[in-house]
This record gives sequence, structure tokens and C-alpha cells, in this order.
Amino acid sequence: MAQLSFWGITLLIVFASEVWSQAVPFSELVTADCFSNLFRIRVKNSFIGSGVLTVAVIDQLGKTVNVTPSIASQCGYTTSYDFWGNFEFRASVFSCSSVTDDGNASFAVQLQLSGGNIDASTYLVEKTCTLPKWAPREMLCEANYMEVSVRHSLPPILNRPLQDSPEDWETIITDVAAAEFSLWQIVFIRSDKTKRMLVTDAISSGYGMNNTKSRLVLRSSYGANETEIVMIDGLPVSAVRSSTFFKQPWMVTLIDTAVVCPVDGLTFTHEKITWESPRILSRAVSSAVFSDSKILMGVELQILSSETIARRNYSFTVNETTVVVVIPFGAEGGTYKSHVFNGQYVVTYSIELFLEHVWKDNLWEETRHVIVNPVTTPLMLRSAAIINNTIPDTKIFNVTVGPFLGDVQLINITVGTQILTIDDARLNGYSIDFEKYPNGSIAFVLKVPFDKDGIDVEYETEDIRLYTLNITLGLFVLPWNETFAEVVVVVAAVRDAVLPTATGYCDNYYLYLSVTRGNVDQNWLVFIGNMQVTPDTMTDSEYFWNDNGTHFTVGVSRYSSYVNHEGIDQHGLGSRIVLTMRHKTTLKIMVTFSVSCRFDAKDLIDCFPNGTVKATVMKMSGILNTDASKLALLDESCSPLESNGSAAVFIFNVNACGTARKFTSNTVRYENEVLFFPPGMAEPSYRINITCDYPVSEMLFVGYGFEENPAPAVEPGNGSLALIMRLSKDASFSKFYAENEYPVTEYLGSSLYFEVELLYSEDPQLELFLEDCWASTSPSRTSNPQWDVIVGSCENTGDSQKTVFHPVTANARIKFPSHLKRFEVKMFAFAQEENVLLENVFFHCSVVICDARLETPDTLCARSCIPRKQRGRRSAQNYHLHGYVTSGAVIKPYVQK
Repeated sequence: MAQLSFWGITLLIVFASEVWSQAVPFSELVTADCFSNLFRIRVKNSFIGSGVLTVAVIDQLGKTVNVTPSIASQCGYTTSYDFWGNFEFRASVFSCSSVTDDGNASFAVQLQLSGGNIDASTYLVEKTCTLPKWAPREMLCEANYMEVSVRHSLPPILNRPLQDSPEDWETIITDVAAAEFSLWQIVFIRSDKTKRMLVTDAISSGYGMNNTKSRLVLRSSYGANETEIVMIDGLPVSAVRSSTFFKQPWMVTLIDTAVVCPVDGLTFTHEKITWESPRILSRAVSSAVFSDSKILMGVELQILSSETIARRNYSFTVNETTVVVVIPFGAEGGTYKSHVFNGQYVVTYSIELFLEHVWKDNLWEETRHVIVNPVTTPLMLRSAAIINNTIPDTKIFNVTVGPFLGDVQLINITVGTQILTIDDARLNGYSIDFEKYPNGSIAFVLKVPFDKDGIDVEYETEDIRLYTLNITLGLFVLPWNETFAEVVVVVAAVRDAVLPTATGYCDNYYLYLSVTRGNVDQNWLVFIGNMQVTPDTMTDSEYFWNDNGTHFTVGVSRYSSYVNHEGIDQHGLGSRIVLTMRHKTTLKIMVTFSVSCRFDAKDLIDCFPNGTVKATVMKMSGILNTDASKLALLDESCSPLESNGSAAVFIFNVNACGTARKFTSNTVRYENEVLFFPPGMAEPSYRINITCDYPVSEMLFVGYGFEENPAPAVEPGNGSLALIMRLSKDASFSKFYAENEYPVTEYLGSSLYFEVELLYSEDPQLELFLEDCWASTSPSRTSNPQWDVIVGSCENTGDSQKTVFHPVTANARIKFPSHLKRFEVKMFAFAQEENVLLENVFFHCSVVICDARLETPDTLCARSCIPRKQRGRRSAQNYHLHGYVTSGAVIKPYVQK
């Protein structure tokens, strides 16, 4: 037996079956306390362990009674476990088993621990509490029962069966004159009915009734038949209205045993608990005259001072109708607890509130109303914060996950599909630490090098790679070992990306791309067109493949369907392959490389000097398995002249089939396209360019030694344009001097008739303009002296003998008048120091060839001095050509004609 002293109150603990042998003193594991009208025992979970705790009380007769839920509400006991497994037992000082007089209350409670890994053990806890001075009426609202005790001076109610029956009274009180009147009875009054019963019947119905020398006690559960829920000032309360009386022949003693307790009044927000209770309990107040003696609040049965309430950030206010208590989540006096709900981490906050209200009215000298209200919030989702403290340059992830409550423990981590215990993770190079905060919460700190398995590395852009830590923390909650997981995903950007590079080259048959791998493309897929490059797809003779891990080379035959043929001109067939490297999951193109080569196309295209183009289009990329006869030019009416299964031949003029014209400094370029339109499609699925270039010759076509300056020999496919300047024998421009007739002799003042023509072109949209014309004494157009005869397409205004322009009309010789210009000048001689020079005279012209269809306010391609031509020809660099012509020699005799 051991005797312990608590605040001057004696606690007797008897070890019934064994001696306590744990290292922790028993007094720290099992405690007993007295609080006003309650007795409390607390048992820590470390004492219970995995065992089962049974509680029994020992009544006044020494009988042991196990505390069941029904016994507890009827006899004034309350039992509970908190979320940590700690046990609490509370008993009213007027409970069935307490031995109470007006000054003390004694309790005897038996704790039996069984099951688990221990033998059954029984512990007896006895305690005597000194009682306070009672108010005439005391009301207690516990978690599972309501109790009222009223002061009286009446005979005692014996606590044995049928104690109030007439037979019992005859055996105990022989001098009662009329035994039938000596009965304790109770009347319950509801809003809908009134019910009277013997006290014994009330006890059988679950009510608790007993008395001391000076007090009568009634106790009811919240669910008893005679209780009802009523609203007081908008708040629900549970009320029992009853009167208990003792009838004797000479008198009837009537006692008001009504009791009222609030049953809700709680509201929760995301940050606080609010508890409202009616200030005036109208069902328990019998007079309109009402005054408060005191209203106090507390926590865990302890009354708190106003200073403590303020320090804990509680709010406690009393208004005309209600008493309001506000508790912030996490405030001192309550406790947080972790839980797992549907696999998610949630928490609750619990606090045991206590309210004591003392008032006076006309009927009662004083009423003390005590409310014990254990409050637990609904489950609150708690998402752990992931704090990324990573410094990318260190290439070590530094992540803090939390906070969690102190009842959460980390048991493992999952990286990819591998689950590692904390010890295994540390052996594998993961740093895992714990950080504790002053409020008791914890966080987990992980440090993981970038090069560990499970770290995903992805190329982002330019020189940046993204390192991703994707790790799952396996956690559980004490003491019930509920498990949940927290997924941690952290990304760090580092400028360390090295992209692949490529070089391209060709031989007579293959196009090659050689790629040097970087550090971002290990898992990228290689494609040529829409074909993935693998050792299996590269086995055909059309392909070449070599990969040594750091470099790979792809070769594609020029005849492969994956070769893009970009165009055909006199210089060759332009061919290109495109290699893409794609993300293995999304197939997003990450990088693109290409190589273009020009292969001999002498058998595929001919550009004839008369503007006729012959092009042979092979069945190539994009038109595989397509009928070549369905190919067409830009003008879809221009179909192949002939076709077979492998090729189509087009013959067309540069002025037809939608052919477009462009100018360079000395070239006219004609362009068209071969297209294929799939059935029902408005856009072509295949196209290839056809191009012919026609350069303009600058050779002399008239003059001395004409045989040395012949007209250019135009070979098929060359496509040259030529200019010629002729001297007509008269103004009819029908007969011209032949080469063997030069030099031509003309007298001063006689007329010279010149014609300049663009040769060989069949393009009616081209127009020839004379920009400037001048005379010199040398075949070289740059020699001096010079005399202007046409300036800026107009006659030389400084010459008394003005140049005359002659019109050109179509005839048997002239098909396109726009290809010719004619002008007339008077024969003259150069003079030096007033002496006439007997030199030959040569005439030169600079020529501009323009597109006659295009209108623009330009000064090169349209001169106002040219008959019927208005300004409006386009002469931007891409739309005109320059050329030069020179005449043969013209000489004069001494004597004027």
C-alpha cells in the first residue's frame, strides 16, 4: 500500500495484485484531483500501453460495480480517452458510490489493466475531497448527464430496492401512522404532458436519485424520455422540469428539481471556436427578479483569471442574453492532434471549456450552474508547406517539408519505384534531418544531390536544364500508426545545358548528317521526316546509320521518299533532308537539323531561248504512291504532256501556266511550281519549284568587224536574252546596213535612223526603254569626248538638232513592238580647238527592260518623252534589267552633201 499526498488531500493507492515496477513513478502516470463538485482521475497512455483498462467503483457497501455507459450517466460518472490514448475518469461528488457528508466526499475507484503483453493487474485509487460551501441549488452539466442538487431537511432515501414502498416503511418506521403516505414521488412536466412516478420507477427508467442529510439529487441523461430540447434566446438547451415530493399525513414536502443544460451553441471558422450559452436559463429561473453574482470561465476544470484569459488570446464576454467564449485555434490550454482521413493529413484542435455561473432570484437564494464542455473541432485539412532552399549552383536540393504536429513521424521515402527506409536513404547519400519548433511542431529537411537516381533532368531552353526532385515521404501518426504520404516536387534551373550539334555533307548518292550529342538528348528520339531512326529502320540500302554513343551519323539516299526536293533549275536539283530530335514522351521537337545538296539535273530541265521550258518531275517525296498524271502547274489546267509511273513531263511557255517573273541586275527569272492536290483538298500536299534564268548579253551586235562580235549562240538550257542596235537606211526602218557595209558614210546634217531591239524573248509583257544615248569617237562607251543625244529617255535639250522618236508597230518582222525603240539624230562631227576631227562616230545606248504589267510612279521604266507611255512602270531592283548597245562606225566626208 502506498499513501500519496495531493494538496493536503489524502490519496490512498493500493496495488491489489502486484508491485509497480516501471521506471516512471506511478504518481506521474495515474493522478487524482478534486475540483469543486467533481473528482477526476487521469491515466497516461504509457501506463495503459497495449492493454485494456477497466474501471469499477466501490460503493458504500463495498460492492464493486463496473462503470458502463448507462451506469455512468445514471450515477454521475464520465469516462473518455483523448486522441493520444490518455484516459480520464470524472465523478460527481454526489455520485452513486461516493460517501458524502456536508464537509467531505470519499471515492474508491478500481483500475484493472489486462490484455496486451502483461498479466491482469488491479489498482485501487481512493481519495477524499474537501467540499466547498454549497449554494442552495447546484446544477452540473457534464458531457453525458445533467445533475441538480437542492438543499433540504428531510428524511433520507435509503439506497436499496423498493426503499419507498409501503412494505419497507412498515419495517423501518413502525410509528408512521399512515404508511401509504410515506413515499418519495416525482412529477415530470413536459410541454405536452405531465407524468408522475415513484422514485423507484424513475431509477428503473435510468434516472439517478439520491440524497444526503441536507441535499436531494436528481440526475438525467440527455436522452431520457422526460427531457426535451427547447430554445432559449435562439440557442438549444436540454431541460428536465420536475418536482420531487415526500408525502406525510401532516405535510407534503415539495422540491423543485428542474435542471437545464446547453447542448450546442458551437460554431467553427477556419481560425477560431465560438461557444454561446444562454445567460438566463428561463426554465430554471422562477422569478423575474434576476441578478448575476459571478460568471467565470475556465479550462480543464480550472477557473481562469482575466489576465490569463487575455494572455491566451481568449475572448470572454457577457451580454444581456448570452455568454460568449471565443478560442483561437492553437491557443494555450488546448491541444492539436494529427489524423489521417481518406489518405490525407488532417488535424483537430481540442479544448475542455468550463463555465461557472452563479445567480440569485426571488425563489432561490443562490444557484450555481457549472458547465463542462469538451470541444473538438471538425477535421481540418493541413497541407504541408514545401520550402525550397536549393541553391542551383551547388547542385544539391535543399528542401524543408512541414510543419507537422509532433505526433507525426517519417518512416520512409519513395524515389521512383524504390522505397527506402530512413537508414537506407542515408546510406544512399540522402541527407534527412528533423527541425523542431518552439510550439512542438516539426519539419523534415531533405538534401539530395542532383546526380542521384530518380532525379529527372529535362532540357528547358537555350542553355538551361531543369532538375526535378520527385520524392514521396511516407509518414505515420502516433499513437495509432495511421499512415499518409506527402509528395514533394521541386524544380531547379541550371545553366549547364549542352545541345547537340550537327554537320551535313553529301556525296553523289547520299545526304549525310553527323550529330554530336550534348548532355540533354540522351532520351530524345531521332526522326527523319516522320520515320523514327532506329537500327531496325536503317537496315534498308537507302539508309546509313552509325552510333558510337557520343556521335551518330544518318545517311539518306537521294532517291529516298524522305528526301525533300525543293526545286529544279539549270544548275541542278535541290534536295534536302530534315532530322529532328524529339522528346520521348510528348514527341515535341527539341532541335532540327537539315542538310541541302544540289544534284545534277541536266536531264530534268531545259530552258529554251524562245521562252519554252521543259521539266521532268520524278516521283519523289510527298507524292509517293500518287499518279504522276495528277500533277499540275500553278495553273491547274497545265497538266503533264506525258507521264508514266515514275515521272511526269511538263512543256510550257514562260508566259503561260501561272509562271511568275522576277528581275535581278542582269537576269530575268521565270518561276513556276509543280503541285499535287489530294482529292477533296484545297491545299497541295506536295510542291516543287521550277526555275529558269535568262541573263542579258552586253555584247556589240553592230559595228566594225561584225564578224568578231556575233550574236550570242544560245544553247538549249542557257536561256540568254540579247540586245541589238541597228542603223536603218531610211525612215521606213525596213532595210538596215549589213555588217559588211560598215563603216557607213553620212554627210553632216543628214539623218541617222537607229533601232534598238530585245532579241529572242517571247514574253509580250517585257518592254524595252532607252535610258540614255550618246555619241563618242571610240567603240568604248566610256571613252571621251561624248555628246548626249538622249538624256533620261528624252531628247537632249542642249542640242539645236533635237532627237526625234519614231513609233513602232507590229508587222511581219515585228511580233512584239514593246521589244523595240527607234530614234532619229542628225549627223555631226566632233571639234577640237575649232578644228573638226575626222574621227569615226559611234553611238551608244543604255537600255532598261521592264515588266509592262506593273504600275508604279517610277522614273526608270517609264519616260514621259516616249510616245503613248505614261509614268507607271516598276523599276525596283527585282523588276527591271539594264543593258548596253553600241552601233558600228559612221564617218563623214570633208565636203558637205
